[in-house]
This record gives sequence, C-alpha cells and structure tokens, in this order.
Amino acid sequence: MGWVHDTGFGPAYDHEGWTSKVLDDGSDSSGWPLPAGRQVTGWRAACECGWRGVRVWSRDEWPSDDGFPPESVEDEGCYRQWQAHLHEVLPELAVYDAAQAAEAALRELNATVIDARSAGCSWERIGHAAGMARQSAHERWDELVRAATAPIPLDGRPPGEPLDSFGADVARRCRIARRLEGGHPSSAWSTSERLAVALVLRDWDHLTGMGYTQADAQQRVLGGLHTRTSDFGAWLDRIRFELNSAAGKGA
Repeated sequence: MGWVHDTGFGPAYDHEGWTSKVLDDGSDSSGWPLPAGRQVTGWRAACECGWRGVRVWSRDEWPSDDGFPPESVEDEGCYRQWQAHLHEVLPELAVYDAAQAAEAALRELNATVIDARSAGCSWERIGHAAGMARQSAHERWDELVRAATAPIPLDGRPPGEPLDSFGADVARRCRIARRLEGGHPSSAWSTSERLAVALVLRDWDHLTGMGYTQADAQQRVLGGLHTRTSDFGAWLDRIRFELNSAAGKGA
C-alpha cells in the first residue's frame, strides 16, 4: 500500500511513496511475486520520483516470516523517511499545508461566531472571547452573520410534505455552506449535492460556474431523487422553510 500526501497540493501527488523490498542481489522490488530465486533481505523507503532511502532495515534485525516488513519498519521507519524526503524536495509543501490549516481555522472561527450570535450571545462577549473590542468584533463579523442567518425567500408555495432523506441531507449541507463556505456549495460534494444546495440558496453564480442553467440543474437533481415529487419548487421551499425555522429558533 502506497503513501500519498493528500492535502490538495498538486506537486505532492507526483511523489507517492512505499516500502520497497531489498533483495539478496541488492536490487529493489515493489511487487509480488519476487523474481525467480530471489529472497527479501530488508526494506527501505521508495518514491515514484526515483528516490530510494539510504537506510535499509535488515531482515536479520527485523525478522519477517513472509517477507513483508514489520509494522514498526513500515510505519515508523520507511514512512517517516519518505516524509522527510517529500519535504526536502518540496519545501513549499509545509507552507501550503500551514496555509490550508490557517484557512480552515478561520472558517471554523467564523462558524463559531455565527453559532454564538444565533444563540443570543452579545458582540461584547464575542469580542472578549476573541481578544478584541466589541466594536471590532461587530465590524469584523456582523455582515457575515447576517448573510448566514438571513431568511431565504420562498417562492410562495406551501411547505408541503416532510423532507425525504436527500432533502434532509441537502438542508444539512446548506447549513454547512452558510456557516463554513460563504454561502456556496463545497467543491468536495457531488454534482447533485452542489446543484441542490445552489438551488435552495439561490446561488445562481455557482450554477453558472458549474455550467448549468436553473432549469438544467433542477432536471439533474429531480432525476436523482429517490422519492419523486410532483412539485420540485415546493420541495426546494420545504428545505428553505426548514432552514428559516431553524435560524429563527436560534435567533
């Protein structure tokens, strides 16, 4: 099983690593079966870029009945050596990962402020918790809070029947989008999930960016519903109604 530094930094995907078997003729092997007549004598870290670790974990010192590396060799030895190689050839990777972590922390901070305001917390208390004055907290987050908690306009249809499982999931994703994604669907979601969230939140720019018209998006989402609805607009409004009701209870 290989290792991939899967945090979204493109160049890192060119450096998949693994534990390579060192054979008794000094060559490396990454698969099974072994070349005829050959035996595993140890293991070392390897990378698809061609790099091989200098250190070899000898099978004499780390016994293995089947030629597979002991867990301590693979997880604590070869993996760590590959990680060191990865950051040596891509020193900017740490910058990328730190930037991603900072962005995630900021999104989480914004979300907690939205939640605190929805629970009735004053700007003074929020500012104190964030280490700033009441006015500074208000200026920093008031617009964000208003956008995340503003009622979503309905199309005038009655709420209709209770939500199906997909509708409930879309409502949950809409809350995530408003709290953590600036009101937009996450790129990590499926196409149908992104389209449904964009339709509910009236995020027409996002639909356009995905190459969909409102009619096309509605058809795509409607075609994937497990429980068919005779009024798709009422289905969307039911989700909006649920979101508005939840926001009203928290206000």
